[in-house]
Amino acid sequence: MRWWETRKIADVRSVAGDAIVGESRKDGIFEITLSSWRLIDAVLYTMNDMSHAIYRGVSQSDHRLEPSIFRRYAFRRMQTIDARNDYILNCFRHFKEAVRGRRGPLAKPVEFYNDYELWSLGRHFGVKNTMLDWSHSPYVSLFFAFSNWSEEGTRALFCLKRNVIERFQNAGTRPDDIEKSQATRDGRDTDSDMMADLTLSPFPGRSQLAFYKPFSDDNFRMIHQQGLFTVSKSPHTVEEWVAHNYGEIRRHLLDARNVETEAKRVRRLSAEIESGWILLRINVRTDEADRRDILKKLNRMNVNYATLFPDIEGASMYANMQGDIPHY
Repeated sequence: MRWWETRKIADVRSVAGDAIVGESRKDGIFEITLSSWRLIDAVLYTMNDMSHAIYRGVSQSDHRLEPSIFRRYAFRRMQTIDARNDYILNCFRHFKEAVRGRRGPLAKPVEFYNDYELWSLGRHFGVKNTMLDWSHSPYVSLFFAFSNWSEEGTRALFCLKRNVIERFQNAGTRPDDIEKSQATRDGRDTDSDMMADLTLSPFPGRSQLAFYKPFSDDNFRMIHQQGLFTVSKSPHTVEEWVAHNYGEIRRHLLDARNVETEAKRVRRLSAEIESGWILLRINVRTDEADRRDILKKLNRMNVNYATLFPDIEGASMYANMQGDIPHY
């Protein structure tokens, strides 16, 4: 078997052999460690049909899927959920006031946007909040995993099955409620009662992880990066949310398969159940030579700072990378 013929992880094992140096599967989280970045394509080929999957690349091996505001010292030292919510709302109000008049002469008034839309704009420019950046493209995410030099030898690519989670969250919900919820997630604030709730609840329940894709065209970086966000609505990591809810998600998949009559959908649900995960973490052991090689490969695919940051800053970072990496 050749790497471009892989359809499931078992196929990757037959191709990779000893290059898979670690593997674990528990509570809906699958973690695999590769000794070579050249095997990433074989793993990604197994996800060709996962059009609703989203990806996130990180350069630190100890990284957890935790919003940046949760890592702030002031947030961590607060003991009550009410205190943490006050802190989050104050951060949002400060950003909303500060961003006025700073989005260009053609920008719509701040009041035009729902709270998630402004919150996501701030996150993409460095505001610490309850959102995490993801992309629909695994290769865009790989670029961010490898773009920064680091002495750390392991980088990671995360994959999250958004469609499985949203079907689970929408189970038992009325169609009109789903339509309203989807409109809010896609940035279309069409009704005053659809304003996003930025506050946290204390437990990682079914609805305490949300997805939000900005709708406005103000943020060209987000558009070029095929970006979207997860929104944490409890003070927990995405890993903790998955582990807490996976048992119920699996039961939901089993129930859906039991009542399904279409053979094609039965096969898909069976494959989903058998996979045993909704969050995949691919760890890749690399050195500086590997980092340069994968960045050169991504550049040949037109994935680079110039395309992902379509502004002067992106052009500058692209020029710097050309100077740092021979034959870039």
